[in-house]
Amino acid sequence: RLHIADDGRLVPILRNGRQTLITLDEYRAELAARLRRAAGDLDGFRSIWVEQRERAGLIQHLRDGQADPDRLRELEQCHDLDLFDLLAQHGFAASPLTRRERADGYLIDSAPWLDSLDPDAAQVLRGFGQQFAVGGTEALESRSLWDVPEIQRAGGFYALSRLDRPPAEVMREAKGRLFSV
Repeated sequence: RLHIADDGRLVPILRNGRQTLITLDEYRAELAARLRRAAGDLDGFRSIWVEQRERAGLIQHLRDGQADPDRLRELEQCHDLDLFDLLAQHGFAASPLTRRERADGYLIDSAPWLDSLDPDAAQVLRGFGQQFAVGGTEALESRSLWDVPEIQRAGGFYALSRLDRPPAEVMREAKGRLFSV
């Protein structure tokens, strides 16, 4: 919960077992410092982010330090950003993109790669970009992703499995491209 004080916004956190109020700027700074210690630099952060298990560990690490990325998104009311962009902005001074901007950039920048793939697999991966625009990172890792009509029509997982590499590797590359925009 956010408290409003005469000198600005204060955020309650638990520190040394006691409820403490810190400024929103302090909250951002603590989150950024903890993120940089865990990920190193933007490339390290990106490498962690594309791996679901590593990303979950990073987010839990931030939360354990009283720096919850979801809470920051609420406080800043930036619901059109994926947590990747919110964290990259605060931790590494990266310019944030909305989910739609990142998805559009992925579709444009990855066009040569997508055009080099089997057309059905390429359509599935274009669908991933569209789903990211709607639901962010979580949408790419949801089982319901395979139920999206345009992904189903293109063959879904089966279309990716016909490529010369395992589908998980193709998905990892797609996510790497998405978060490199």
